[in-house]
Amino acid sequence: LNIDVKTSRYKTANLLVLRHKLIDSEIDAYVLMTGFYGDYTFRGYITKDQIKKEKDNFELKKGVYWIPQKYLDDLP
Repeated sequence: LNIDVKTSRYKTANLLVLRHKLIDSEIDAYVLMTGFYGDYTFRGYITKDQIKKEKDNFELKKGVYWIPQKYLDDLP
């Protein structure tokens, strides 16, 4: 399982995923962590297949999908 972890200092950040990574990479899932200087909070994850299935729900800006946190899953 290959995971791409994205970080932001903003609690309400969107998960940003480059469109070409859904085709050209071996990434299976994307994770969003928010925080600053080593104090991070897990906000959720989404699989590549989920992004492809639900891509109409996400804003696409200049080749980047902006995925709101409400679409991210919590850990089982």
